[in-house]
Amino acid sequence: MWRFNKTKLEQQLAGVYELQHILSKIEPVDWTCPYDGIIFHSDLTVTSNFWNTVKPASYFSNACPDDRYSYMLSHPLFQVVWGRIYTNLPNTIIRINPDINHLTPSDMLDVITFILGTFNGVEVASWDEKIDIDAFTSLEVAERLFVGSQRNNPKVPSVSSTTIYWGKRNGQQVKVYDKAKQRGLKGKQLTRIERTRKIPKKNRENASYFLLNARNDGFKNMNMVDIDSIDGRSKIRRLIKAEGSINTAYKKLTRAEQKAFKKHSAYVYPVMDIQSVLSKDIEEWMRRSPLLPLKIITETWKEMSVWGGRNTLVAVECNPIALQTYDKVSITGWDFGRRYNTERFTHIEPIEL
Repeated sequence: MWRFNKTKLEQQLAGVYELQHILSKIEPVDWTCPYDGIIFHSDLTVTSNFWNTVKPASYFSNACPDDRYSYMLSHPLFQVVWGRIYTNLPNTIIRINPDINHLTPSDMLDVITFILGTFNGVEVASWDEKIDIDAFTSLEVAERLFVGSQRNNPKVPSVSSTTIYWGKRNGQQVKVYDKAKQRGLKGKQLTRIERTRKIPKKNRENASYFLLNARNDGFKNMNMVDIDSIDGRSKIRRLIKAEGSINTAYKKLTRAEQKAFKKHSAYVYPVMDIQSVLSKDIEEWMRRSPLLPLKIITETWKEMSVWGGRNTLVAVECNPIALQTYDKVSITGWDFGRRYNTERFTHIEPIEL
């Protein structure tokens, strides 16, 4: 396998504008990012420009951590392997952590384009979605967090640890841990809820669609149950106290009791709507990219029962950077109370606002 010397690699990439304009940005104080890592797959290979830039830092290594690929490169902004050995694999895999590096969605597309020359044909294979909360400790979250997709009970790896795992690392794992302790924030309480999502190849979204559009499927089948509102004399409450988690307690109920629990107000009205918290973080993160979203009017063909078939202007919201259609569009604006239309153009023509 070909590896890359870290010091020499950073020297080679020091003059690359596509990366330096990202690295030189002033870090925002109120940074919020919903993803701890995103993995992209593509059948494209790295561009000749990318290879010529990093080639001087390459060396051959017999210590092979991944025998499925010929090249493995690690940089502060991204990790990439390419040159597949087996044809059933994607030719290139890119991993980017937008949280650590304070990358916006458009920053990530810039990084992908620098490596592959385009973000078309690049798909999102997996990601870690997360939120940080200060209302509960990790052990208190473990009591309340119902993870419907996991059959196994949550596990605490050691007596002194406050990290709890649902599921296996190579699966759709959920992890809850003390983020304040990890960051060295003394006297503060901050708990991270993190979930790994892995998507089958047939269901994967392209990179631009995933990064530039809101999502409402975050923390799917997860619920922060309001256990404090459950009668302490009830079977489920006694099981929660004995087992230490709602997941373990739920599995000891009969089928009828489980159905009744799903209708209980403690489940229907959770103590915290973690899906809404994640959706809000995604929306806030997306808006850090410029020109998102831009309202356009696009000309489409619609069958109308009254008028028959005719061309109709339909108002839609579109992310300009992700506009990948050959339909003609027109921007609509207002001037002194009067609407006007610009001349029609195709997406390959530049827009100046």
